Amino acid sequence: MVDYFTTGELLLHRVLQQYQREIDALLETNRDISSILDVHQLLALISHRAIALLNADQCIFFDLHVEDQTLRPMAAQGVDAEQVLTTTLKVGQGLVGRCVAANQALIANDIRCGRDQSCAVSSHLSDVMHTMVTPLVVRGRLIGAMQVSRLHKLPFDDNHLQLFVGFAQQAAVALENARLYQELEAHAQRLEREVEARVAQVRQQASWLRAILGATREAIIVIDDQGRVQLINAAALELWDVTEAEILYRPLSALAGRAPVNPPDWPERLTAETVGEVEIGGRTFNYSVSALEAPVQAGFVCVLTDITALHRLDSLKTQVIQMASHDLRSPITALNLQAHLLRREPAQLSDSQRRVLDRMETTLEELQRMVSSLLNLENIERQARGLTERVSIPPLIRSLVDALADEIEARGHTVQVTLADPLPMICGDLVRLMEAIRNLLTNAIKYTPAGGQITVAAFLAGDQLYIEVTDNGIGIASDELPQVFQPGFRASTAIASAEPGTGFGLSLVKRVAEQHGGDVKVISQPGMGSTFSLCLPVELASLAD
Repeated sequence: MVDYFTTGELLLHRVLQQYQREIDALLETNRDISSILDVHQLLALISHRAIALLNADQCIFFDLHVEDQTLRPMAAQGVDAEQVLTTTLKVGQGLVGRCVAANQALIANDIRCGRDQSCAVSSHLSDVMHTMVTPLVVRGRLIGAMQVSRLHKLPFDDNHLQLFVGFAQQAAVALENARLYQELEAHAQRLEREVEARVAQVRQQASWLRAILGATREAIIVIDDQGRVQLINAAALELWDVTEAEILYRPLSALAGRAPVNPPDWPERLTAETVGEVEIGGRTFNYSVSALEAPVQAGFVCVLTDITALHRLDSLKTQVIQMASHDLRSPITALNLQAHLLRREPAQLSDSQRRVLDRMETTLEELQRMVSSLLNLENIERQARGLTERVSIPPLIRSLVDALADEIEARGHTVQVTLADPLPMICGDLVRLMEAIRNLLTNAIKYTPAGGQITVAAFLAGDQLYIEVTDNGIGIASDELPQVFQPGFRASTAIASAEPGTGFGLSLVKRVAEQHGGDVKVISQPGMGSTFSLCLPVELASLAD
């Protein structure tokens, strides 16, 4: 059977075949370009397909630079490709510039190149160019333009323009995806380099840390929140006579129960740094255990410092002080006895001899006080902090003022005692507190000129009890105030007063205050007097007694 087609039917058949070829080309191009993520390869493929699909001689891609509103060629294929890549257009300039400015596809046929600014580039003066330009838009954002051109061929029509615009839309999406991929890849490479640099830095720091820990004489152990050893230095391994392989990542209890603190108790016990002493292998260690926060509690670090030699030195110091005190007291006692015997025969002494005897007795009393002060400091240092005796301050102050009444009267001082009521108890050592307050009172009496005014006050402020001794005496220079509590220090005003003193009294006051968990402070001006404040924590429950 023979089919006969009219001319119109043949023409329609050919048009449908052309449409089918164009659709197949678009589908094939879309499939191919969607798999390419390198921008240069992608642009080369798109240019090649656009030239083949539209029977063109030239294809150019322009990149829009928003900052200076210019269009710069980023890829070109076909005639004059090298010349095209050196051309830069302004938005609004020529056919490409107008296309981008209007954000609309344009078609221009029968352009005489070299004489018409619609051409992107100049070809030969005799060339007749047909060209189409369309903006490249991705998700509403203008990123550039695409141009295809023919030389010495049939002009473009609206069907070509429609096909070109659809092709360019696919190209714009693929181009943006490739750019994003390259940006992500570049970012990933930067991150990788940064990570490598950071890892190298961490490794270097870890190497330094290992070197530092290895050279540290203190034993250091880091334990996680489960009590497993995560880090241990050479000093700790030597202390427990184990290897790193035997203890690392194992419970601390594997150290034969000789750990300074039982690890299971740490989460309940550690609210702040825990310190103490522990005996290990016949040696004495100070230990400090602190929680690691990252950002929640992640473990603990334990540092042990060998203080065995310090203990021995402290014991030797005690022996030296005791020996020195004994050796000093013997001649002092003998001299005191000789002075007492001489006093029994006053008629046999001349006036000059009696003055010499007076000076000798004064010097012996000063030496006796110095020896007593040394022993008092030594006793305070050796006492433990566990003070449980309940002491009432008001009767203590009254008794001390009464005991010093003769000396106060001899110097013509007036003493005013102001005691708040009620005052709570102090948990401490009655004898030591008496010595501290006595020293503050005797200093005020000694270093206040005759007829002075002395005030003794005791009051409660929060959970602290303050005992203040104020005088209008010689005072202390401001640059000497930081040193007044140092053992053996005497202020220049005290030395100038010619009053006897050892410089140990105020240091004893400070030791007593610290022993009781308190402090002592001073406010003073030369010639204006001084105020010494002894601050002590109180037993608040005693307020209800």
